[in-house]
Amino acid sequence: MDDLLESSPDSSEIKALRAEVDQLVSVIRLSLWGLLVITLGLGAFIYRADRVLARQLEAQKPYFIEAQKRNPEVLAIVTELQKFGAAHPAYASNVLVRFNLQPLASSGLSTGGAKK
Repeated sequence: MDDLLESSPDSSEIKALRAEVDQLVSVIRLSLWGLLVITLGLGAFIYRADRVLARQLEAQKPYFIEAQKRNPEVLAIVTELQKFGAAHPAYASNVLVRFNLQPLASSGLSTGGAKK
């Protein structure tokens, strides 16, 4: 029993440990508050960027609709070029990549002459 009493920490060690724990708790709280502020700021920034982009896209929408009405042949040509790119990988890797277009799978219908 005497060994147990001799090995128990004195009150100054307990106070020092409690002070260290209190410091750690305050550092953790401060870190969490900082993380919350940074997260809210980033969320607000992303929300604002999304709203600005949505307004810009909405402003451009009439121009796209007008272009589709005036030039449907151009859009058809782009689709045909994408189909051509699916059949010719060299064309797809050189030309379609430059204009950020993806090759489309061909419909299986042949546009050329009869096959033998």
